[in-house]
Amino acid sequence: MDLSKFNEVKHVEQILNEKSKVEWRLGEVTQYWNDAKWRIGELEADVAHRQWLLDQANRKIIEHLSLSPVIQAQNKLN
Repeated sequence: MDLSKFNEVKHVEQILNEKSKVEWRLGEVTQYWNDAKWRIGELEADVAHRQWLLDQANRKIIEHLSLSPVIQAQNKLN
């Protein structure tokens, strides 16, 4: 094998090695991206649940306020 062929093979090996490193890094970044999307989904679900809890609390407050005059009237009768 002459020197030019040897240098060419060495250069190809270096390129393949660099390609492998880039592909590995891309895999890591893809995993980080997927983890972030999963976490966003968890946070969105948590926000939706908290909103539901607030809605339930507001309904109870409105119900209590609407029943309050009735209760007061009953207390006056007793």
